[in-house]
Amino acid sequence: MNGGGLKTDLDGLQALRDDPEAIRMFRNFISKTDPDTLAALNGGKAGGDMSPDMFKTASSMIGKMSSEEIQKMVQTASSFKGDNPG
Repeated sequence: MNGGGLKTDLDGLQALRDDPEAIRMFRNFISKTDPDTLAALNGGKAGGDMSPDMFKTASSMIGKMSSEEIQKMVQTASSFKGDNPG
């Protein structure tokens, strides 16, 4: 992933992390959208190869989380500076 894309992703997470309504809408969208549709939104790829089964697992997990849990997850993810050792 290029530096500009990473910055954009982090900016998006930072904007999302303090917006409970956006978190709730994200949770509802993910939990109600077909995994095949989610996979197709990014040409079948999301930061690498992510199969529809992986989307199904992730959307099921997100659908079971409270909005507060998702917000904590987003806050944690947005705190990373983007240094990727791999």
